[in-house]
Amino acid sequence: MSNPLPARRSRRAVARLLVVLTLLASVVPRPAVADGDKISLIRDAETEQLIHSYAEPLWKAAGLDPDAVHVYIIGSNDINAFVAGGQNLFLYTGLILKTDTPNQLMGVIAHETGHMAGGHLARREEWMSRMKWPMIVSMLLGIGAAVGGSGGAAGAVLTGSQQIGQRMMAAYSRTQEASADQAGATYLQRAHESGMGLVQVLRKLQNEELLATRDIDPYVIDHPLSEDRIAALEDRVESSPYYNKKDSPEAQAAYDRMKAKLYGFLQDPARVMVTYPTTNKSIPARYARAVAYHRSAQEDAAMREMDALLAAMPKNPYFWELKGQILFESGHIREAIAPYQKAVALNPTAGLLRIGLGQAMVATEDPTLAKPAITQLNAALLTEHDYPFAWRQLAMAYAEENNEGMASLASGESAILNGELPEAKLHARRAMRLLPEGSPDWLQASDILKEAENLAKAERHHFGF
Repeated sequence: MSNPLPARRSRRAVARLLVVLTLLASVVPRPAVADGDKISLIRDAETEQLIHSYAEPLWKAAGLDPDAVHVYIIGSNDINAFVAGGQNLFLYTGLILKTDTPNQLMGVIAHETGHMAGGHLARREEWMSRMKWPMIVSMLLGIGAAVGGSGGAAGAVLTGSQQIGQRMMAAYSRTQEASADQAGATYLQRAHESGMGLVQVLRKLQNEELLATRDIDPYVIDHPLSEDRIAALEDRVESSPYYNKKDSPEAQAAYDRMKAKLYGFLQDPARVMVTYPTTNKSIPARYARAVAYHRSAQEDAAMREMDALLAAMPKNPYFWELKGQILFESGHIREAIAPYQKAVALNPTAGLLRIGLGQAMVATEDPTLAKPAITQLNAALLTEHDYPFAWRQLAMAYAEENNEGMASLASGESAILNGELPEAKLHARRAMRLLPEGSPDWLQASDILKEAENLAKAERHHFGF
């Protein structure tokens, strides 16, 4: 599992998260934001592969192009998910850890797909612009009352206009949520999946909100209360011919493994050992403990768990990936290469696995491994083009080969993806001096320079400099 990536640093993520903060602030719980303005995005090949396998049939059922939808995993204990900036789906790790089956997570994804297919984000912006006029009229009435000497009445009208606006917005949002529930049920049925999981997740939310909403006016809540959502959905999903369809044992086992690994990385190691004690010899338990032991610097214990896992499932690429990661992060860099190579051989389409292999090769500082590292990283960038860490590793590999032009080009890509505009311009200009003018690589450097200059101008204009 890759280290969390601060979303604040990525220019693409910034654009999406700005939409979240301005238009969906009411549905983004505070714990997702840490250290000021940073949000941790979790990268993990196993988790991402499973989520896409659940989501793609639903996206197709909704008439969406799976290649146009992007999934981001947010490190937070909250049970939440949201859509922002069009077809960008954000799932919280708390949601994954607190759901019990693939079907439950599919239910949430189906609901969010309802928002995407319904164009709810764009419609909300349009609706908000139309909503201004009733509020303006109400405010004018308040000003008129104040001019007439009725100060108390003016305050009441102005306060009332805010409440009216809040209630109107909440009512509109509740309508969208209910619509997304129904659309999600439709997509689940089209994909031949049960809607039971969506109802089960709503029941979990119902338990969470019992205390939270005790003293809250239900008309200013932007999501329908789960009780109402459950009532609206139950008859619908129970009438589906797929209502009693269960997740296959294989699908459930993969889900349990994914959750165990996430739990191992995201929770305190002592807590992991309580949840997955050594008396539990199941594969998920060993997976979680291997991570917890590694995080506690108990490398021998971690390797014993990994040996048991690989003996049980020698063709699992993510077990090999974790073994490589443990060796790498324990300082056994050269020994980490073979497990990463095995992981890539078992799942050659997973770009993150190739990045792990390339990173290990680069870290050896062995010039003979620079070229194979470049091969792995370039292959990874076919699917991970917006991942700055991969470009940074590629820059280091090219530098090991003494290819300064390509090293500068890769550094420029990494810098602009991180929003480091002066560095991006510096590296792009250097690459253009070193690369053959008019070549594809030179043109790529030129594009980086132009984009960095345009972004810098936009920032100066935005802040009034």
